[in-house]
Amino acid sequence: MNLAELRDLIRAEAGLQGLDEYTTLIDAILNQELQATTGKAKYEELRTQAVLTATGDGQNLFDLPDDFQLLASANFHRSGDDPLQGYDLASGRATGYQTNVDGDPRYYHIFGKKLRVYPFTGLYLNDYLNLDYYKRPVLTLDDDEFPIPSLEKSIQQLVMARLLRQVDSKRAQMAKAEGNQGFLESRSEHAANS
Repeated sequence: MNLAELRDLIRAEAGLQGLDEYTTLIDAILNQELQATTGKAKYEELRTQAVLTATGDGQNLFDLPDDFQLLASANFHRSGDDPLQGYDLASGRATGYQTNVDGDPRYYHIFGKKLRVYPFTGLYLNDYLNLDYYKRPVLTLDDDEFPIPSLEKSIQQLVMARLLRQVDSKRAQMAKAEGNQGFLESRSEHAANS
């Protein structure tokens, strides 16, 4: 189903037929709910890769891709080495990375739109990180296809719940409950992906 079809379905079920001024509002709420829901779990449909290359010796901070939402893995590689020679970096939230700066990168920490690696004195120009991550989905064009078919109904119900909250709180509560149930069913269906 594409964005235009999903928007028309939401408009029809919420009783907003023929009102084009709701298009922007529906699209904004739809994207907010889609990103909030996919930010809670890892969906293979959103998995992609990026390479972050060091622009100098001792670099420890990298910009994450603009569409970054969740990290699957980060691998460190030396410039010029066989791409299969790299190794996984571990999440370093619990380690004292501020005092551990000498050596090759072993840990990463994500904050905001940045990825920090440490130790970092062993990281040199053109060394690189292979990121395997889950992108943030955005539907902007009418023919953009919904990225996760198993979430279509859930997202539709969550959008309707927000739209109906202003005029029919009972229908809004029911739509929200159905949307949350659809998300839980989607997660059990994709349990191995979490």
